[in-house]
Amino acid sequence: MNLIGKGVKYALNLVFSDRIAGDASSTYKHGRMRLTIDESSNYSNIANAGEYPKNGLGSARNINCTGDCYVNTDGNTYVEAWVCSTTQGMAYYKFGSVPSYNPQPIQPAGPELKTSTSSVSISGETWSESTASVTISGTNLTGDIKLALSGADAEYFRLSTATIAKNTSSSVTIKYYPKQAGTHSATLTATSTGAEPVSVSITGNATPKMELDDNVTK
Repeated sequence: MNLIGKGVKYALNLVFSDRIAGDASSTYKHGRMRLTIDESSNYSNIANAGEYPKNGLGSARNINCTGDCYVNTDGNTYVEAWVCSTTQGMAYYKFGSVPSYNPQPIQPAGPELKTSTSSVSISGETWSESTASVTISGTNLTGDIKLALSGADAEYFRLSTATIAKNTSSSVTIKYYPKQAGTHSATLTATSTGAEPVSVSITGNATPKMELDDNVTK
């Protein structure tokens, strides 16, 4: 019998041997999947297409009568199914040209650091503080996030914190306090054990602070 037919209705159910309807003392054994075909397209004429595995899954008593049937088919060239019964295990059935599979194991995500931006620009006046913020986060980390400033003009910048708790996200304030007018640059670097470091380029632009002379006279 050709079990594959496009548009043909099939049905699956889990059946057990040794079960007597209405007899609470009888047991569920030899669980298997029953595949039936609907010959009339309205389920008024059902034909048994087979039971798989034919010898059942096992002779152990299945007290709860629980199980599942899973089927995969393209509706034309193949059908495959898995039958699973509590305490008795699982069996596989296939018919036709079943595709081959090459599943790959899911690799656990490694430690990762992220920043909300790759660069920050701050404008201000000399001898005055200006600020900007950047969000730094980490996932799957085994250690806290360490923050550090580097670069030729790092002395003009400060951070609101040097440490962020692992696997959290935090907004870090960058403070810019230039002592000279001009353009200043630095790099904020975030590190954590096992994670690839991430960095943020910082640019500060300072203009001279206007000062009033109290000794001005007419």
